[in-house]
Amino acid sequence: MSRIKYSICAGCLAVLLLLSGPAALKVGTFPEVEWTGSLSKPSKHTPEWIVYTYLYTRKKQLGIRDPRREMIVTGVSGSADRGTEVRLQRFLYGTPVWGDGLTFELDPGGSIRSVRGTIHRDLERQLFRRSKHPAISAEKAARIAREWLASVSRAAEITETRVYYLPDRPGVPLVYAVQTGQDGLIFVHALTGRVIRSNI
Repeated sequence: MSRIKYSICAGCLAVLLLLSGPAALKVGTFPEVEWTGSLSKPSKHTPEWIVYTYLYTRKKQLGIRDPRREMIVTGVSGSADRGTEVRLQRFLYGTPVWGDGLTFELDPGGSIRSVRGTIHRDLERQLFRRSKHPAISAEKAARIAREWLASVSRAAEITETRVYYLPDRPGVPLVYAVQTGQDGLIFVHALTGRVIRSNI
């Protein structure tokens, strides 16, 4: 897996304000992101402000258009004396993208020390910049999952049913992720109602 070094661009004010060293980013056919090092200058701004400002300098490499719209903060933990962790979930047209998200680690001085996660590039282009909408309800998806479980002679309680984009399938289909029991998962296509993947 190749690593691409990104250095500071003297003509880019935003980068000058934020970056203090190179970072390695895995891109291309590999959706894993791993940036490490001294990635931004110390800052007294909020962790969320620091993270979003940094994302705007990296959006082209990540293949996202609007970080504030596509990357939603789902958790902030830590403290000023031991550093902060910020977790973000990827969204597309208001719908979460299965498995896509980033975790930022900030040191006590407000400098970003690492960014890790998974981002599938250019999903809007794959969808021809048009959102998809479910043709079946969450209740029907859960019922389909129960029928599928019965067909493979398995019994499990449905614990959650939620719609996602599935980024690693051709066409980025809209699916219901039906969760069962002990980490069981069934993906039901939100348009056709067909079970397309399961770990059961």
